[in-house]
Amino acid sequence: MSARRPKLAHVAMAAGVSIGTASDALRGKGRMSDATRERVAAAAEDLDYRPHAHAQILALGHSHIVALVIRQPDGPERLYWPRLQSAFTERLLRGGVVACTMSLDDLHKLDGLPFDLIVYAGISSSEGLPAEIRAGYRVLDIDLVGSTTFRQDLEDVCTGVLDQFVSAGATHPGLILGQSTVVPGAHLVEAYRSWCDQRGLEPLVLHESPDDADRTSVRRALGIGMDALFAVQTDLAIIAEQIATDDELAAFPVIALTAERPAPSSLAVSHMSIDGEVIGAQLAGMAIAVLNDEPVPPLRLAWELDEQPWQPRPPD
Repeated sequence: MSARRPKLAHVAMAAGVSIGTASDALRGKGRMSDATRERVAAAAEDLDYRPHAHAQILALGHSHIVALVIRQPDGPERLYWPRLQSAFTERLLRGGVVACTMSLDDLHKLDGLPFDLIVYAGISSSEGLPAEIRAGYRVLDIDLVGSTTFRQDLEDVCTGVLDQFVSAGATHPGLILGQSTVVPGAHLVEAYRSWCDQRGLEPLVLHESPDDADRTSVRRALGIGMDALFAVQTDLAIIAEQIATDDELAAFPVIALTAERPAPSSLAVSHMSIDGEVIGAQLAGMAIAVLNDEPVPPLRLAWELDEQPWQPRPPD
């Protein structure tokens, strides 16, 4: 059985002072002699006392409630969202902070709660936080799609997927973009063209349209010379159906980057999504930094391929 963690009361007893005096001494506050302050510090060091994160936040005068508001349109369930919520909540609870994850509509209904902080994270919508809410709360704005780091992450993902295709034997992988405007398609195409230029390949780019309801996009990719396909924000079910029902396409490798949870019929296609657990923990860390008036670390996206952690490039 591990030893019990020393508490502030143990430090106070060892130093011969009250708990309040011990707390003030360790925080550099209160009126006391230098000798008393040094005696408390020495007792804390001897006992290997470390302030609990909850106590540290209490000292800052917070109410211990943080709201995470994700602005995104209604639609299919986002694969990463439940795990993001869970990781965000668990990480904050370890620091003694209660997390409330909600939509913007929920926030309107709950206006009036004493949130210490609203983390307002943009996934796919430009809808802004109303001025009347913003005026009453401390807000941490996170614009994923418009950030420089997001674009760099996206470029790394694109080149990482293409390199993976080549490592598996493909000679001319292509790119198809869906109709969604969530991912900056022009930036992806630029990254893909740059990758092709470095290898002396002709860029092969398709754009999904309503006409793709006829289930021909993968066959069109094969027809223009692709031997692998990176599909971004496309209709995953349509692509999976083509591969499952056309013998010539059965071995055609496809990696689809989408936010939606794939249907069982789509399992023939490798599925890539944001790693919600990693992102949720990062968002919580950013919130804690704001509450403690510390520098806010940058958010870097993390990814999963077929529900396994995936990195665009091997770690250094």
